[in-house]
Amino acid sequence: MQKKLKLHFWQFLHNGQRVGGSISVPYNPNKAIKSLIEQSLNKKVKVDKGTITYMSITATPTMTIIKGTMDVENLDKLEASLSGIKLMANGTSVASPYWGYNRTSDGVYEFEIYYDLLPKQLDSLEIVTKEFAGYQLLKEQVSLTPLTNEPLIREGKKKKNVSKTSQGVEITIHTSVNVQLEGVTIETPHRILPKKITSNDN
Repeated sequence: MQKKLKLHFWQFLHNGQRVGGSISVPYNPNKAIKSLIEQSLNKKVKVDKGTITYMSITATPTMTIIKGTMDVENLDKLEASLSGIKLMANGTSVASPYWGYNRTSDGVYEFEIYYDLLPKQLDSLEIVTKEFAGYQLLKEQVSLTPLTNEPLIREGKKKKNVSKTSQGVEITIHTSVNVQLEGVTIETPHRILPKKITSNDN
């Protein structure tokens, strides 16, 4: 009995956008590796902007797969969100070489996380949501006067550049790779200046 498997993938373009695609490959279930564990879970975990649902875990002699869904806001802005989901076997973290997710038509993300094979002697098995995309209200104000092209240095690192251009004031803010800032505005003694264009969320 011959069937087909479909591989979903994302491709990043030079302009920063990404497009999705899929590849179908033949699959014969009679020749597939039999799973050692195949367990339905249906467990929900609350995060800052939604819910993660762990649907199932499957362990084969070569890998372990956790499948689930995420109903979470702004997930597409942070690529490494799933790296904070740990699989603990006998109290030790199982290595996770890769993961992937696909957004459905109703806005929910379906995900699969691939881990290495489980130990032969298995006494305990846990899924730990150690980290996930979170939100923190900063309310931090930084003086921009005088307006110069000199970078602001804090804790030995460059934090921002401010410059005047023909279109207005341009601010470049430096953050770590998984930190993005939202709701940034410029305030004068008389009004708040609206943001016109954001060229990069990082």
